Amino acid sequence: MVIQPIATIIVANIAGFCFAGTGRRSLCLIGIALLVGGVTMFASMDRDSPLLVAIGALFLMGAGAGLYYPTLIQASMAGVPLHLAAAASSLQTAVRVIAQLFGVALFEAIFSQRYSAALDTNSATATTGATAPALQFAFHSVFWCGAAIAALALLPAFMLARSAAPPDPTNQPGDREEAA
Repeated sequence: MVIQPIATIIVANIAGFCFAGTGRRSLCLIGIALLVGGVTMFASMDRDSPLLVAIGALFLMGAGAGLYYPTLIQASMAGVPLHLAAAASSLQTAVRVIAQLFGVALFEAIFSQRYSAALDTNSATATTGATAPALQFAFHSVFWCGAAIAALALLPAFMLARSAAPPDPTNQPGDREEAA
């Protein structure tokens, strides 16, 4: 499981240096495509899939997040005056955490509906392995839903301006009056 966050860290740092002149929209779209590709790989896996497929899926998901999230965060903070940056950053973090919590709850609800035997602690079949196809079906449902939700991230990416470089943070409107 450590592959995904390591890929996120590596790709985010490489992207910061190598793609500084690339437009925000392009980086977000590439990141979303990688993320959706990784989730789709998970959705199509079964228990006979090689470990390399799972590693590749985790890497793609991490690489996509490493391109998408920092770019979108930077773009959203670019228009915020310097004196409101702390509040805007806190609000952005709170919204992201709440969205993650809703995502976990949604995925659990989908899984529970698709694999109702997991909720039945008195069921003997849950421990015998006879429910492996039902488990696989439930996980596939969750990951296909995750791929669809990740693809929805294309909407804010398309709304980004086609700017090639971020604005100069030292020249924010409204900051000069406060400094004087």
